[in-house]
Amino acid sequence: SSSSSSSSSSSSSASSSSVSSTRAEMTAALATAVDGGDSGGGVADAENPSAAAAVGPADVVAALVRLRPSSVFEAAVMDHSPLYYACARGAPLGVVRALLEAPAAFLEGEEGGSASTSDDGKNESGRGRDGALDEETVPRSIHRDQLQLQLRARTREFARLQAMREERYYRKLPLHVSTDPSAIRSLIEAYPEGVRHRTILGHLPLHRATANRGAGPEAVRALMRAWRDAGEVGRCCNRPSCLGALVRDVHGKTPLGALWDDLSLRLRSSGGELRPDDDEGNAFWEKIQIIAEEARPVYAPPPAAVDDDKEKPGR
Repeated sequence: SSSSSSSSSSSSSASSSSVSSTRAEMTAALATAVDGGDSGGGVADAENPSAAAAVGPADVVAALVRLRPSSVFEAAVMDHSPLYYACARGAPLGVVRALLEAPAAFLEGEEGGSASTSDDGKNESGRGRDGALDEETVPRSIHRDQLQLQLRARTREFARLQAMREERYYRKLPLHVSTDPSAIRSLIEAYPEGVRHRTILGHLPLHRATANRGAGPEAVRALMRAWRDAGEVGRCCNRPSCLGALVRDVHGKTPLGALWDDLSLRLRSSGGELRPDDDEGNAFWEKIQIIAEEARPVYAPPPAAVDDDKEKPGR
């Protein structure tokens, strides 16, 4: 008995020391990479996923969240959430999904070990850690299925809470600053209403995508298709099927108008430093083309003309 308890304690201490060493190694590596710059300095900040989002690959971000799951809701860099900071720094899909899904992976491990089962496949306690399924003893497969349903619901809620979290200054969402089309689609999947969210300046995510030179044409397409999928055709302005392209901000600018302004600046430039036909200029043209393709007007056909003579009886 004493030998088993000592071996158990030694294994647990070995496990905790392993976790501590892993945490220390990752923290030191991230602190070196960040160099105390954006995160405000120091090892403590590098342990937050916000710092990892700037320099670390997706697996490092996921590992940090597993070590401290609550960190995904903390604000570390300029009061921005890790997800917002990752999107603002141009993080690819892998990092964004790691931040959206890593809490679910933690919950899955927590829930998976929460209920003990006997050899005949029954749940001995009849309940999970959160008290679910405590009415009677249930088969293990049913208990597992119920836990999976709960897990999926909680996963969606975790992702939604992160995707809908505004930054404190302009009320921007992660969707407003994301530039990767795949990451944009993941954010929309987590919070579809985000395509209609306006900042205090009246900017939709589409305003930001058209103005942001880091966001390519496919980012614009992803946002406009999400607007259509949400059933927002014709509800945003007085033009049918504009899909957000003609929504005005507080200064009266539309996403399409902002694109034309940028192109006009290039066309008027005399020094050649803002050529309309270089790679950056072509990106503006492609965005305009995508808006034209996606926002085709869908006008109702005019009512059929009625011949008054045919309507009068006796003729």
